[in-house]
Amino acid sequence: MIAKLILIMGVSGTGKSTLADALAKHLSFDYFDADDFHSQEAISLMTRGIPINPVMRQAWIERMKHYFSSTEFNNKNIVLAYSGLKHAHRKTLSELAQQVTYVLIEPESSLLRTRLKNRKTHFFSPSLLIDQLNQFEPLSEVEAVKTIMLSMKQTNQQQITRIAQQQESYYET
Repeated sequence: MIAKLILIMGVSGTGKSTLADALAKHLSFDYFDADDFHSQEAISLMTRGIPINPVMRQAWIERMKHYFSSTEFNNKNIVLAYSGLKHAHRKTLSELAQQVTYVLIEPESSLLRTRLKNRKTHFFSPSLLIDQLNQFEPLSEVEAVKTIMLSMKQTNQQQITRIAQQQESYYET
């Protein structure tokens, strides 16, 4: 059986890390957060409210691609919390050996601002939210058909139930 990679995508503050961690536990998959693959330089910039440039973003994607394409992960089921801002980057990760499921948590402006304002333990500066929203490239037609869309207003349990219900039919198409 082919290993699975579930990409939980959304801009900062949508709850993707919380959902990805809960989903991984529910499915007995390995959980990873794409933030852990950022360079120290990128983290420093984002902490100060400075967006990372395309070269830094590409290096970040390449680190994840290299890590998840190693033989250690070829047969592992993974849930990855990942912003998914750029189509080319989503495509790069979809080319890994695992069968990929896209899950997108749609942003809700007022809820995002509240969450980012109240968040104390994350390096991402709330001032970068507008940049992330502007950087997000809409899903391609192929991606849209294969993406499970979720609302930030849903509870984690509602989100997990929706993913579990849809993922089997997702792999059959």
